[in-house]
Amino acid sequence: MPPLDRRHFLGTAALSLAGGVTLQATPNRSSPEPALPSSEWHHPQRDPGNTASTTDPGPQLEGEICWETTVRSGSSENFAGFARLGDALLVSADRKLIALDTDTGDRLWDITASERMHGLESSPRVRDTTVFLAFGGIYVYAISLETRRPRWRYRTNGSIHAMTLAGNTLCFNSYVDGAHRTIALDTETGSERWRSPGDWYETAVSDNLVVTKRRQTDDFELVAIDLERGTEEWTRQFDDVPLPSGTGLVGLEDAIVVTGPHGGAVLEPATGDVRTTLEGVSGWSLAVDPDTERVYTVDSPNGVVHCVDLDGSSRWSVEADLESGITVGGDTVYVATPDGLLAVDALDGDRRFAVSSVRRSNNWTTTTPLVDAESVYHRIGDTVYGVCRP
Repeated sequence: MPPLDRRHFLGTAALSLAGGVTLQATPNRSSPEPALPSSEWHHPQRDPGNTASTTDPGPQLEGEICWETTVRSGSSENFAGFARLGDALLVSADRKLIALDTDTGDRLWDITASERMHGLESSPRVRDTTVFLAFGGIYVYAISLETRRPRWRYRTNGSIHAMTLAGNTLCFNSYVDGAHRTIALDTETGSERWRSPGDWYETAVSDNLVVTKRRQTDDFELVAIDLERGTEEWTRQFDDVPLPSGTGLVGLEDAIVVTGPHGGAVLEPATGDVRTTLEGVSGWSLAVDPDTERVYTVDSPNGVVHCVDLDGSSRWSVEADLESGITVGGDTVYVATPDGLLAVDALDGDRRFAVSSVRRSNNWTTTTPLVDAESVYHRIGDTVYGVCRP
């Protein structure tokens, strides 16, 4: 079958996804690679550790909305994360993956699931020129961004969440064979590497460990799984730092950072032991700059951005009307607000600029801002917009 041109593809994309080739598990699979991919990381959290930190500065001192567009999100439960590849901003929207031009916001192309499938259940995860998506509690797809055709698909029996891409291993949680399990797939072939029992939630990668929050009967615990073998290395329960749904979790090469509404902690990756308790820090949204060793959290119910060092030393806090979503871009911290973005100095918290989107929505789903060399991209409900320098 010849490659699809844009016009042909848009007319047949739903059929392509619904009828994509299923690759069976095979022993001929590639060996797991290190967690940090050699190619550029493309989604908002910047790396498998979810640091939400980049050396790209974005607009920095001044910013204004240079474009905005409406993208139907379906419901607040749908994932609304971004990825960027070249001049395309990849946006999850109901049963579609939409590519927007990063300079203008114009729609470049989209991939649509069939009517039989529900909405997207993951933010787009990109490795080289392949995007990985979870559709409607049925399939995980690997789709070529060059041909926009499926490379492989993996069928599940339930809702898919906690999707994490680490090197050439893709992990996600779903209800499979009568129980919640986390499954690790080879990104090249779609074959299984391993399965681990339990219902996983927030997930991050630290060194060669997948660290996740796993649901227990009445509470949650942190568990670390060896990325290559799928073996459980340690578990950690907290009496002093409760772990409700929405806990912030970041994996660094030599530390794991976890935050919640009542505090935070820095853990040793090898053992899960608490290295430092982060006093006075609360919030579900979390960013960590590994170069400056600073932790930034958003406590949206109380309207506070906190900044502390990894050793627990308090740096600054800023009060504002806030939503979940934070990214560090160079020496600027970009934080989601109810109608736009607030930019503050990463060193001292001084306000730099704020923008407000002109379109409002009853769906207040927000994203982690995505920062590049000159711009920052954000989403509030059905509105996606780019912020650039004046």
